[in-house]
Amino acid sequence: MARFAHFPAGVRSVAIIAAAAAFVLTGCSGSSDQPGYTPHPDVFALPRRIAVSVAPFESIEQALSAETTVDWLRDSRSSNAVTLAFAAGEISDHLKLVNLTTTIDTGSSNGGPAILLSLRDYGTVASASATGSRVDYEALGDQGYAIVPVDGSIVITANTRQGLLYGAYSFLEQLGFAWYDPYETQVPSRSTLEGLLRWRSIQAVPRLRLRGFWIYGDQPVPDEFALWAARNKLNLGGRARLALQKKLGLKGWGGHHDLLQQEFSREGLFEEHPDWFALIGGVRRPVEADPPDVYYNPAFWNPEVADYFADRIVERLESGDLRDIDVLNVWPADDRLNRFDQSEEALAVGNETDNMLLFYGNVASRLELAVAAGRLSRPVTLAGISYFKTQEPPTNKAVLSALETRKYLHVFSPLERDWSGPIETDLVNREANRVFLSDIDSWGSLANLEYGVVDYHNLSAYGALGLSDFPHFARNFETLIRGRDALYAYMHPILRNPGPRRITNLLLAQLSWKELSGSIATPEERAEALIDSYFSRRYGLYAEEWRAVHELMSLSVENAKELFGMNSLYWVLFQEQIWNPPFYSRAEAAAYISRYRAGGIQDLPTAFPGLQTVRASFRGLDESIRLQITALDRSAALLAQSLPLDVRRRMESDLVWFEATASRYRLMAATSDFVWAREHGLDVEEPRQRIARELAFLGQTPTLGDTVSPVNQTLFLDFHSQLAGLP
Repeated sequence: MARFAHFPAGVRSVAIIAAAAAFVLTGCSGSSDQPGYTPHPDVFALPRRIAVSVAPFESIEQALSAETTVDWLRDSRSSNAVTLAFAAGEISDHLKLVNLTTTIDTGSSNGGPAILLSLRDYGTVASASATGSRVDYEALGDQGYAIVPVDGSIVITANTRQGLLYGAYSFLEQLGFAWYDPYETQVPSRSTLEGLLRWRSIQAVPRLRLRGFWIYGDQPVPDEFALWAARNKLNLGGRARLALQKKLGLKGWGGHHDLLQQEFSREGLFEEHPDWFALIGGVRRPVEADPPDVYYNPAFWNPEVADYFADRIVERLESGDLRDIDVLNVWPADDRLNRFDQSEEALAVGNETDNMLLFYGNVASRLELAVAAGRLSRPVTLAGISYFKTQEPPTNKAVLSALETRKYLHVFSPLERDWSGPIETDLVNREANRVFLSDIDSWGSLANLEYGVVDYHNLSAYGALGLSDFPHFARNFETLIRGRDALYAYMHPILRNPGPRRITNLLLAQLSWKELSGSIATPEERAEALIDSYFSRRYGLYAEEWRAVHELMSLSVENAKELFGMNSLYWVLFQEQIWNPPFYSRAEAAAYISRYRAGGIQDLPTAFPGLQTVRASFRGLDESIRLQITALDRSAALLAQSLPLDVRRRMESDLVWFEATASRYRLMAATSDFVWAREHGLDVEEPRQRIARELAFLGQTPTLGDTVSPVNQTLFLDFHSQLAGLP
């Protein structure tokens, strides 16, 4: 692997092996000019010719210009050509970054050594037989790829154009290229790619069928973000421009809570079909178009409800606002207050989860019938979700059996999980984690469904927080995807300056793939090598110290859930702004503050009916602030030195997040002091001034306006201002 020369001496050898999705090593001894030199069949120079077939087009340029006109659903030959032409261009353009020129040959395969782009069942310059028995095409599936040295050439091959594109990017990764964010490409040195290189075969497949990010909104994500996701072999990233989405093999993923709200709040529907709506407290509840809080669900048990909804959605999928969607989220209104139908018919089906799954099964069936009848021109995966009531395992075997036969994906959202180290440890004192893990394991034993997880590395409530659990990401990732390998994504990625989440994104991308030959390394060892390489490549001689700063900041935000998420200090301080009426008296709220300031094992108040407290074990607010002071002092000492300009720029981009994070924690401390002082009749002016100072700083930080999703991450600023009586 070209970049192994840059690893610090202290990296464990097994971790280096684990990271080696690589196939090229530099520094091969010997030369064809030396007497007695016998070349090894897998030792040869990087070919400077890229060979690819773009038939039925006559040139690369013609194929690429057809991106917006090709029929991606029906014309597979032209679709293949467009993506293969793009893959060839990506390899050529990246090699130009290190001043290595290549030619792209769309004609004969007899022009000497080349980087050959070859699909198994597509008329290409390198047939499947060129690799002999060295490629297991059956094992590659519809996304995997193989990279094989053959007679001085490198054959990049796959069953599908999507797999071929991933193979092209993997090839570039092994040469030393990396894409840490949409605007930063790490490049190898030219010297590592010159001369003789030793090559090895790679066959790789994704561990997760769908992987990437949940990005809501009707507008296409920026092209550069979509391209960055594809380069990292991720295939979920919101809704890109349709032609770009198809070319890159991205899956259009959209729909959320508002689909049910939109369809069942249509004028006159409640009056015409009252039995389609939930019976709660003896009263039928309409679905409001713009409710003040959260809408009620329709009567999920009623098959007419599914008929109506599916019919409307098919129209939108085929020719309306959802025509770019491959995976359709249909999410209920689900919270601890229970907005589900409580009629006799609903209770006869089972619990709230059973009712929801019955609805999903009926809708999925109707989507499949629409495809069979030609009303819907493509298969669409229906994705349901579990939040609160619907996290409870299902009980109705008949409902489950019917759903198991459908094109359906069930997604868990661990909204209440904490970030205090490995998710599965100390479950006695981490009640939310224990309940969540127990519930989702029960689902797997009850229902043979496709499962996935949407994680919360960036809730709207986490605005300005450089949340990164990179020291424990691999272990948590393995826990969450075990038996749930259909999808893993997290919410609201950052566009221009991901800060600490660059490492999160790197780990997600790399740990989502595996080589078919297997590896002796554990995921944690692979992660360690990736993290070490990341810091070494970005920060050079200062990697070790800058990593220590990152680790301090990561430790300091392990309590993000307890301070800002569910059952948090944030809820206690701002209950009057969040709920009407508030759950606690002012005296109760003030008394709870000390639990969050001190941390440790605590019984935290919960605002939901039926629960008084929830056991948690976490770092206290005050300790977090001390860790952040230490981290910022160490970063200041580093930045006071004479640094290479690129290293300084990268450190400063991280520091934007570290400073915003520390300010948000100081703001919480100041507001806590304000609430305490107000309750006890003390002077509130000093904490009010601290609140104003932090709000002024946070109001100008770019971290709050950089999400790809149109998510409001600034609401907390208003809450603090209102509470303190600031303008």
